[in-house]
Amino acid sequence: DLPEALGQAQLEARIRPDWATLSTLAWAQMRNKQLHAAQRSIRVALQAGIRDAELYYRAGQIEQQLGNQLQAEMYFAQAQEVDPRFDRGFRRWLGLEQ
Repeated sequence: DLPEALGQAQLEARIRPDWATLSTLAWAQMRNKQLHAAQRSIRVALQAGIRDAELYYRAGQIEQQLGNQLQAEMYFAQAQEVDPRFDRGFRRWLGLEQ
């Protein structure tokens, strides 16, 4: 249930606004078509300086949906750089792609 996931992520982000929680919030916002809110959340998450393939990939997904293909490709490349195994099959296994 996407609206419920969004509500839960918003509550959790108020309590624990760390990069992982903000990444989850950004995912929920993206899935609920709140793309600009998702972009703001993922940018705050990225400011933590954590190099995480899933975080970069999620940032790329958001930028891609906003039509910012060059920015999306940069994030996708960073995801692959952090974890070279982060290919399409691995993303499917993680549940990030269909």
